Amino acid sequence: MEAVITCLGEGHDRRLLIVAGLICMVGIYAASALARHAGRSEGTARQAWALVSIVAAGSTAWATHMVALLAYRPGMQAAFDLPLTAISLVAVIAGIGLSMSRMIGSRDPLRQFSSGLLLGVSVAVLHYLGQHSYRVTGTVSWDLTIVAVSIAIGLPMSGLAMVVAVERRRILRHFAPLLLFGAIAVLHIGGMAAMTPSYDPSVSLPDFSVAPDIIAPIVAGMCSALVALAFLGLRFSRQAQARRQQDWARLRELSNLALEGLVVCEGGIVSIVNDSFTRLAGVAPGDVIGQPVSKVVPIDRPHEMAEREEYDTVLALAGGTPVPVRVLRSTVRVGRKDQTVFAFRDQRERLKSEKIIAAREADLRTAKIAAEEGTRAKSLFLASVSHELRTPLHGIMGTIELLRDTSLDDDQRDYLGTMARSSDGLLSLVNMLLDFTRLEEGKVDLNIVPFDLVDAVRSVVDLLGPLALAKKIALDLDIDTPPLGPVAGDDGRFRQILTNIVGNAVKFTDRGSVAIRMSWLEGECRIEIEDTGVGIAQDRLAAIFEPFTQGDAETTRLFGGTGLGLSISRMLARQMGGEIRLRSALGDGSTFTLDLPLPQAADVPAPAVAPVEKALPDLSGCSILVVDDNKTNRILAERSLRAANARIHQARDGVDAVAKFGEIRPDVILMDISMPRMDGLDATRAIRALEPADRQRVLIVGLSANAYEEDRQKCLAAGMDGFLAKPVGRTKLIETVAAALSPGTCPGGSPRDRRDAAFAFT
Repeated sequence: MEAVITCLGEGHDRRLLIVAGLICMVGIYAASALARHAGRSEGTARQAWALVSIVAAGSTAWATHMVALLAYRPGMQAAFDLPLTAISLVAVIAGIGLSMSRMIGSRDPLRQFSSGLLLGVSVAVLHYLGQHSYRVTGTVSWDLTIVAVSIAIGLPMSGLAMVVAVERRRILRHFAPLLLFGAIAVLHIGGMAAMTPSYDPSVSLPDFSVAPDIIAPIVAGMCSALVALAFLGLRFSRQAQARRQQDWARLRELSNLALEGLVVCEGGIVSIVNDSFTRLAGVAPGDVIGQPVSKVVPIDRPHEMAEREEYDTVLALAGGTPVPVRVLRSTVRVGRKDQTVFAFRDQRERLKSEKIIAAREADLRTAKIAAEEGTRAKSLFLASVSHELRTPLHGIMGTIELLRDTSLDDDQRDYLGTMARSSDGLLSLVNMLLDFTRLEEGKVDLNIVPFDLVDAVRSVVDLLGPLALAKKIALDLDIDTPPLGPVAGDDGRFRQILTNIVGNAVKFTDRGSVAIRMSWLEGECRIEIEDTGVGIAQDRLAAIFEPFTQGDAETTRLFGGTGLGLSISRMLARQMGGEIRLRSALGDGSTFTLDLPLPQAADVPAPAVAPVEKALPDLSGCSILVVDDNKTNRILAERSLRAANARIHQARDGVDAVAKFGEIRPDVILMDISMPRMDGLDATRAIRALEPADRQRVLIVGLSANAYEEDRQKCLAAGMDGFLAKPVGRTKLIETVAAALSPGTCPGGSPRDRRDAAFAFT
């Protein structure tokens, strides 16, 4: 320590030492400014400015050392070894260049520290090469302890200077030049204090040495260049800083216009947050600016972050309330540097809306299930009502048919006709209920066949003509552009739709007319039914096609009806690919428009053959087993079939039927489906299992008040040969049995030649 104080106090010109210190500080700041400018540049300009900053840093260290050597007063003649002096300059520039190249693009503190150590070694090499180039007329001794101490202090300082130089916090970066200045000073002062020259008259200066008064102008010129570089670097730094501040100011202004929370990061450090983010996170700007991005932005997948990514997470900063957010990460260019921008969208309202929507969807699903269950319950109820109505209707209509064959006076026949018409009306209502339930369940299949469209329309007019005549209203038909031949469609359903609409028009028209206009063009049929009836109020138009709905209560009271006809007609029309529309006004009548796709048919339907009255088939000797849990139905069947001379046996349920089959071996079994103990399906299976393989199968025909297609299929699958829906008239019942048997069916006659295929009577 005493040697250091003596060296600084007595062995140096203090004025030149101060100059050396100023040169060192100015040069270091100039080199730092030039290095930052190089970092903001691109391409070849970046490389050029980096080289200039390296030369400036090396020249600063060399000039500082040379001025300090010029300040040294050894007390004897001195000079500089020119080649060695030049080598020291090249060595320090090369060493600093290598050190800087290791630092570029690295954020590893160990790598930065090692680069700083390399820089310190370069400065140490400069100093000791420079001191060896300083020749005196004498000998020089070295205190290696002081050398070791100066190196041990100077190298870590230079390493620490490089670590601080790239520190993200700007206030710490200002200490880097001071640390580097200290490292250079320690290395120089330590080297000078360790060197002790001793005068020796026998030692002379070498021929290639240069006197201090010659080297001084060179050093002065280099110092002037360093000062110029310092001012140039300062100017560039200020300009760049001004541009950068302008860019950041614009960015801050723009960020505050955004409704979303924005966080801008540079080099992994938060540099800007907008007002929306601070409100969202519940923090102050100073709490997050300058913090590492990982402490501010929740990054779910840091190793998978793409150039642009969107993800949902929870923003939970210290002092703030956790908020569900959607984060959008992107990279933008600000000035000449890439900035990472995180946009935060508040998801609280969205999640709240999603919960509300989910709850509403759940309510809708529950309501839908309830509605479907209600529809199924309604359909089941209607089917049950239909079944329960068909069973007594079967008895009533069968009894009416039997009564017609008895001796009746005129009044009795009138009464019987009234009963028959009432039964037919009730059966029509039951069939309408069945149609409605089938359509609601989607169980109505269309039977597409060629038919005569004009003939179908005229048949409806002929059917309803007597009703119109009785009400003294005109029923007019106008056919425009009829098809050239038959069309393809469901003839029966078409007539049903048209009968419902025209029948409604006639029913609700007391005076005036009902006009039917039909046209057909390129496969599209349009029929307009216009009446002069009571009309429909505007607020009831939308509901008129709803089931069980009419114009109003007064209409229902005056004209009657179920309100199912139009509903069934529209559902049928839509299933056929068409539509029914309505125009009406209360008191001004109504106009229904039916549009249906009815393309030209390829095949011509066979002309209808008029039915011919014929005698009932003779079933003499045929043994028929009637199985029904309803006694009235058994009696009606027995009396109806006895008219054809058949032998009748009765069974009250499936168990009784199986037992009777084993006893009497009938030719035909008329099997009811719904029965207690054992239903008709199980009874049929049991009978088929009892039949011997070497004998002909007994003919089994199912009878049921359930008139669905699936009921018929179940009967056939159980082993029945046919199926009839109640009510069944006497004639159809006898003809069904006779059609299933060949001529000579009676035992004792010729053997029966029964058809092999199953019969599917309807």
